[in-house]
Amino acid sequence: MDLVPRRRFIHRTIPWRLREFSEFDESLALCREIGFTKIHVFPFSPRVGTPAASRGKQVDIKVKKDRSGRMLGLSTFLGKSNLENHAYRTCSVLWEKEVNKGFWMGLAENYIRIYCYSNANLRNSISPVKIKGLCRDGLISEII
Repeated sequence: MDLVPRRRFIHRTIPWRLREFSEFDESLALCREIGFTKIHVFPFSPRVGTPAASRGKQVDIKVKKDRSGRMLGLSTFLGKSNLENHAYRTCSVLWEKEVNKGFWMGLAENYIRIYCYSNANLRNSISPVKIKGLCRDGLISEII
């Protein structure tokens, strides 16, 4: 598979910089352009006794929640788009565990979560699969 998930931490907005939209929107645009497959978002919370906590005006909680929601929305969109790009391709999967009777979960070589139905014990085996579509937090496949 030629697409590799891209995961990075973006620590961009310094709380005392209140250019309300420009820096955050630049970060949002950068994440969209790079095409991250997953974005971890955590809002800044000041800790007593730290230099950041004693800096001037902090970003309002409503602004933090709005920004977090927008970034998480982008993360969901990019993650789903990445998975959709893998539909109908083939890859090799290392099967990890049976999540339900006859329903297996494993990882492709690019760390995308893959699922399939099989009555065989697939644990710790590698199988070639054909991707059929989206499923849960990954892709549903068929062993070929």
